[in-house]
Amino acid sequence: MKKICASAILLTLALTFTGCSREQDNLFDKSAAERLNEISSIYSQRLTSSKGGWVMEYYPDADNEDLVIGVGYIIMARFQDNGSVYTGMKNSASDEYAPMPEDNSRNIWRKTNTLPIFLTDTSAWEVITDMGPVLSFNSYNKCLGRFTDPYDLGQTPNKYDDESGKGYQGDYEFVMVDVPEGGNHILLKGKKRNVYQRLTRVPEGTDFETYLDDLKTYNDNFFADNMPYEFILTSNGTNYQLDRMQTGRPIFYPQGKDSVAYGRYLPYLVTKYDNQYHLRFKDSVMLNDNSQMEQEFTYIAGEDIFKGTANSANTIRAPYASAMQFFTQYFNDQHKFKFFRDKAKSDMSQKVKDAFEAASNAMNKKNKKYKIDSLSLVKADNELQWQLRYLSGKSGDDLPYRYSVQFDGDYMTINFIDAAAQNGRNVMNSVAEIKYLITDILSRRFKIEPYVTRFNLTKIKLTAENDPDIWFVINY
Repeated sequence: MKKICASAILLTLALTFTGCSREQDNLFDKSAAERLNEISSIYSQRLTSSKGGWVMEYYPDADNEDLVIGVGYIIMARFQDNGSVYTGMKNSASDEYAPMPEDNSRNIWRKTNTLPIFLTDTSAWEVITDMGPVLSFNSYNKCLGRFTDPYDLGQTPNKYDDESGKGYQGDYEFVMVDVPEGGNHILLKGKKRNVYQRLTRVPEGTDFETYLDDLKTYNDNFFADNMPYEFILTSNGTNYQLDRMQTGRPIFYPQGKDSVAYGRYLPYLVTKYDNQYHLRFKDSVMLNDNSQMEQEFTYIAGEDIFKGTANSANTIRAPYASAMQFFTQYFNDQHKFKFFRDKAKSDMSQKVKDAFEAASNAMNKKNKKYKIDSLSLVKADNELQWQLRYLSGKSGDDLPYRYSVQFDGDYMTINFIDAAAQNGRNVMNSVAEIKYLITDILSRRFKIEPYVTRFNLTKIKLTAENDPDIWFVINY
């Protein structure tokens, strides 16, 4: 009996070891190098699978406080099966390839009215194996190279520091952290700087320059340079402030707290995919209540609000519920809202444009030295004034005209009273076209609304209630 038991135990052990041996063979039937080569090949196919290419949210360095290397840049990339990649970008970094002005100065891109140059290049790429799959732009690429070249930065000509030997401190090789099959995004991590970058698919047929111009227009419309207010970010029911969104790296701090003591810089970029605009922060922030702040927000056009992509209860919104709320606050503070005759500065309907031009031409006909430049809307002595500014050479003067004003919901009713000074009365009575502009076009009941969005109330649209062909935009 003992012999039978012993034999049975030995047989069981033998079967056990045999099973383990077979399982081990299945797990390790390929070497580590073979498995890395296989995954590199798969990741390469996933990069080339997007025929339209990818939009890359590129951050050169981990330093969020620097206005040049701490902000994000958009780079477009289309990977080909033949090992070439076509890239394009249109930002302040690409502008550095443009000829330098004679005075060796260059305005920051966001401050200029013109778009920077569209920089493109084609170079080699490969997914190499280096302790894991790594996307390498392994021949010189002007777009990526601009952020890795160790040259002084032309964007900081008037700063005391010289970036020679460092440049933007960016990366051209990226660890492929998350590359899901059929995924809309690929997450990368700079091999040298350890900064996370994201690739997002764009549709087949996407023209890179058109895409970049659209993002530039969107950013200009939503995040104006001279905004006098901050946005509100709500995360998990708690409100935070976002100050200076126009810089690309707003100061983020709890509402009611001091921005200096409690603030931190939070760079972001806007991209477009799935026919919607998405605002995504560089970092995923751990909040004071130990919750994770939403990192990406989708713009909902119908509601004029950004909602969390993961949790729609998290939002970014403008501080004013309406354009009227913003307008009356600053109007009562006697701030001037300007309306320029130049349509490049203030948009307007053709009917208003014709009236403005006719008034200016008639004034010039009376006296060749004069032409109309703009109108300013301001509160004076509890009345509203339209101040007509005319130029004579490089100098100018204002002709103020008085109106009564009443506010009702989103409407403002203004009725002409008289000129505020004899000079203005004389001009109005001697130039019929100016009288028409002052007493007819501008003396009406107007609806006040955002020109584009409540996020940017530096441009407000006034539309005549009884004539939709009379409308114009006033600038904060």
